[in-house]
Amino acid sequence: MLQNKFRFVYMILTGIALSVIFRLVIFRGLSEHPYLIDVITTCIITITIWEGNLRLDHWLNKKYPWQQHAQKRVLIQLVTAFLFTGSILFVVLEMYHHILCPENDVLNRLKNGTMIMSLFVSFMLLAIEIGLQFFRHWKSSLLEVEKYKTESAQAQLQNLKSQINPHFLFNNLSVLNSLVHSNPERASDFIQELSRVYRYVLEKRNTELVTLQEELEFIQHYVYLLKIRFDENLVIHEAINETVLPLWLPPMCLQPLLENCIQHNEVSKARPLHIHLFTEGDYFVVQNTLQPRLHDEPSTNSGLRNIQDRYRYFTSENVVVSTNNNTFTVKLPLLQNV
Repeated sequence: MLQNKFRFVYMILTGIALSVIFRLVIFRGLSEHPYLIDVITTCIITITIWEGNLRLDHWLNKKYPWQQHAQKRVLIQLVTAFLFTGSILFVVLEMYHHILCPENDVLNRLKNGTMIMSLFVSFMLLAIEIGLQFFRHWKSSLLEVEKYKTESAQAQLQNLKSQINPHFLFNNLSVLNSLVHSNPERASDFIQELSRVYRYVLEKRNTELVTLQEELEFIQHYVYLLKIRFDENLVIHEAINETVLPLWLPPMCLQPLLENCIQHNEVSKARPLHIHLFTEGDYFVVQNTLQPRLHDEPSTNSGLRNIQDRYRYFTSENVVVSTNNNTFTVKLPLLQNV
């Protein structure tokens, strides 16, 4: 409404209409009283109260948004609007009586009735405006929730497709094939760990959040497969604060981060890849040494975007991604209330 260029026209027309109503209801017997003064005074009061309440509403939208503070907003807006409107009416009516009509005792006696009726009209309009605003924001919130649900479902589907991809299965079957001939006992352990990885994926594919402890238990099985594949060329460092283990995060967020570390960095005996898994406050951190492959394909960052999209459904906290000359770091927020 503040952006409406014609709002003052509406205010003036409303002031004229109100002056007619007041003339017919309250000042019905005062035909000698100049009607033009009433029209001008009513228009001034209407413009001042209307514009003031609009600016008050604009300020409250920033301070107490409807989405986060609906009940508090209604109470604060009613109280502030009452104080503002009542003060303006009192001051203008006192000035009207003492300056324009100091000798008219009839007008003075009608002042209280004018005040009450003006407050009633103001609050009827305010109640309609608050109701309309609440309905608009409520409808907007419902649309936003549905949008996030749709995005979350799409992100989870994309996550399931990208997490355990054909390359992952092909690489592990290749490792398994070599183990079957060289070390059958270890091959049996490898199959068990691989089955646990897939079991977790199947069990959690429709789950929105898991505890950090559950995710770390899953990632231990995944790391086992990596260690069989890369042996001492891959070094995993862990420093986990046990107090954050009950906190929550979307499932299967850690696996693509580890996969990215391996996909975009050299992993060799000459240059072992070091990956650090640790907690930092209410964040879980995955950090790797930067040692890019000579013929690395350009990254699409689809895995990171997928994780960020899934987080937006649950929290306003951002997934933090940073790079320096030596390391690549991703920080995942851990959620306390779900």
